[in-house]
Amino acid sequence: MDSFCIRLLSFYERGSEGKPGRWPHSDLAPEYMAGAGFRLQGSQATEGDSVVCDWCKLQAWKWESKDDPFEQHVNTARACEYVNSEMFQQHREVFLKKQATEKSLDDQPMLSPPATPVKTKYKPRRRMVISPIFTVIDINPSESATLAALKPHDDGAKPVEIAVSAGDIKFVIQVMGNIERGSKRLRLE
Repeated sequence: MDSFCIRLLSFYERGSEGKPGRWPHSDLAPEYMAGAGFRLQGSQATEGDSVVCDWCKLQAWKWESKDDPFEQHVNTARACEYVNSEMFQQHREVFLKKQATEKSLDDQPMLSPPATPVKTKYKPRRRMVISPIFTVIDINPSESATLAALKPHDDGAKPVEIAVSAGDIKFVIQVMGNIERGSKRLRLE
């Protein structure tokens, strides 16, 4: 197993499952720390985020999310054998490409759906009061009028229609016969 894999495994729990959890920083990936030449030293419980380079014995701790492990290693140990190697440069190029990609994604506007519009406040609706129905007149036809209505009228007169409509309902009353009509009209409200 090469030294990169050994360094990388130090950031993970031991055992067959290899659960991540020893390294406390989610922004600084264990792959980049191992690529920069660092190995996690001790356990997280006692040492925290203390790392060590096996070539130059450089120790570093108190890492922050903005830190660049490659730059930290170059600036503090220029004479390190691993820092001057081609392997270090390859891992650093991968790290810089990843950072450039993340930065370009941050600069681009987010491709997200538009914000949910704010719910407009409606005024309470006016309650409509339905007026009661009053019976103005209640007339039952007499027996003679009922029989007269059943006989067909051949006098050629057209019936008078009284129509009342409300919405889709239309109520029509037809009045037949030569009944004298009054000149007075009543309006009910």
